[in-house]
This record gives sequence, C-alpha cells and structure tokens, in this order.
Amino acid sequence: FPVPGQYVVEIDIVHLSGAVSSAMRNITCRYVRREIRSLSYDDRNRFFDAAEALMNLDKDPTIAVATNWTRGLAYYVRKHLRNAVANKRSDRMHDGMGFLTQHLAITSDYERALQAMDAQVCLPYWDFTIDAARYNLSGWEQASLWDTDLW
Repeated sequence: FPVPGQYVVEIDIVHLSGAVSSAMRNITCRYVRREIRSLSYDDRNRFFDAAEALMNLDKDPTIAVATNWTRGLAYYVRKHLRNAVANKRSDRMHDGMGFLTQHLAITSDYERALQAMDAQVCLPYWDFTIDAARYNLSGWEQASLWDTDLW
C-alpha cells in the first residue's frame, strides 16, 4: 500500500476444478515501510530524530518518562553483540537458522522503540539490489546511499 489508511482487498481464488471463489475484506494499513532513499526530507529527519532520542535515552531520563520507553540504543547494540560472538558455534545472530529470526526480532523491537519516540516513524530498509544492479561489485561506494545529503 502506498500510504497508511483503509483499503478494500478483493481476492479471487481459482480452484483446480475451475470454479472461482471471491472474498472481499476491509483492512487497515497502519504504516508503510520504505526504502531509505525514498523517504521524504521530513520523514528522514523524523527517523533520525527518533534514533537520536534513543541514543540519548540512557543519558536523559526525561526521554524515558515522556515516551514510556526504557531501552535506549545501547540496549540493542549490547543485545546484538552478546548474541554475535566470535565463536561460530555459539553465534546465534549470524550463523545458521538464527540469522533471520534473531535479526527480525531485534529489528522489530528497535522499530517499536523508534515509534515510542515518534509514532509516525517506521524503520526504513536498504534495498541493496538497487546498488548491486547498478554497480555490480565495483563502484558501489558511488551509490546515492552514501551521499552526505541523505545523512
């Protein structure tokens, strides 16, 4: 969905027999996650302001009181480092089946933290396939992701 809001979704199911079933539902889209380079100037600033508030949460207790959130950025860094260890047998963040689930869990919690700072913020993603298609393996450092204007 392009923007949060109410949508009507209709699905047609074609059965093996050739019969068609239809279903229609009203759904609510609460937020839309976007590629970081597609964020508007205002959305990008809101994201960075929320991230900065999380960085300062441990140093400024008024942020925790105002947002009712107690885990700052340092919590997420510690959690990642604690589970990503040099011993590959014990690394629950990067090796084996834990990669997707562990990163999804910490990313989801981090997004909730950002939204505690600003309810309109969603964690953007980086679509590395854009740069891979454009630059292949060389010249990726020229990608717009690294422009100082973006940051």
